[in-house]
Amino acid sequence: MAFKLEKIAIGVLLLVLAMILPKAWADLDVRKPLLDKEGRFWVYKDGKTLKPLISPYGWMPAESAKMLKLNMEHADNPYGNKGMCIAVIVNWCSPWWCGVGFISGPDNTMKKKGGPWWGKTPDGWYYDLSGLKKKRFVFYLRGEQGGERVQWKVGFLSGENYGDSLKFSAETKWLTLEKEWTRYELDLSKQDLSRVCSFCFVLSQAQQSEPEASVSFFIDNVYFE
Repeated sequence: MAFKLEKIAIGVLLLVLAMILPKAWADLDVRKPLLDKEGRFWVYKDGKTLKPLISPYGWMPAESAKMLKLNMEHADNPYGNKGMCIAVIVNWCSPWWCGVGFISGPDNTMKKKGGPWWGKTPDGWYYDLSGLKKKRFVFYLRGEQGGERVQWKVGFLSGENYGDSLKFSAETKWLTLEKEWTRYELDLSKQDLSRVCSFCFVLSQAQQSEPEASVSFFIDNVYFE
């Protein structure tokens, strides 16, 4: 009898969850992307991030502030020698890895709840990218010396309760950078893009060809298409 009651209780719980969760997701702020004439949804270009912001406030881990410097308006040698680019400089210390997440906010309205938004509560906003034709993430990189190694991820908040709709984050392999600007892309054609709120880059000292040396690289023209 106890086992039967337990099964009934579990069934009732699942029914309640089935009724609550769709409504919770339905209430989220999901926005349509503004595309240019070539079908691109721009995230960063000429020193500016997307408005409404997809902001680089997701610094990882906490020690990254000691390692990493980020300049969103670097004017020296941007892609095509036009506008500005992002400069990243890393000087290593424990725990010997760092990264920056670009997250579609809010980056300040959650301070009363303990800090920036990381997909744990239904307070952020998302972009429905399921209608994109090519379904890929594009970005341009160059290294200061060449040989720097970095990895990029889309949907790295997919494991959170209110994160990206991707089942798992989409990731590049570890990219070895050239001194000249190089175009990279990440295939998203097999991903659920109905709610996208994050992407990031990460670096690890163990991946570098000269582990003791600082790392400098540059980012420009970041978009989904």
